[in-house]
Amino acid sequence: MILNDAGVMIHHFLGEIPQKYASIEPDLFVVMPNHIHIILLKLSDDDGLSISDIIQWFKRITTNEYIEGVKNKQWKRFSRRLWQQSFHDHIIRDEGSLNYIREYVLYNPRLWEKDELNT
Repeated sequence: MILNDAGVMIHHFLGEIPQKYASIEPDLFVVMPNHIHIILLKLSDDDGLSISDIIQWFKRITTNEYIEGVKNKQWKRFSRRLWQQSFHDHIIRDEGSLNYIREYVLYNPRLWEKDELNT
């Protein structure tokens, strides 16, 4: 997957998650043309954070940055919202599941060629 400027910006803010949330560490992520996959590791449970808190921050900061790109870098405009309102999450409970999901995330870009939204 070759990222455009918007994809590079998304990639950058995925990498910023540990600076914003010390108890969260991205294990693996991939930026796709129309979605992202990310595995987040929670390093402690005593911070009161929910996955919704993290995703809300990520969507807000990247939407604001994207709007700046539309204004100053001629990025493609979007209507209504940049990100879908909800997100899909899954708690990984064991090493076997973690390895299976890692493989899925790593392999996902190879499937883009066959994706119905790839135009």
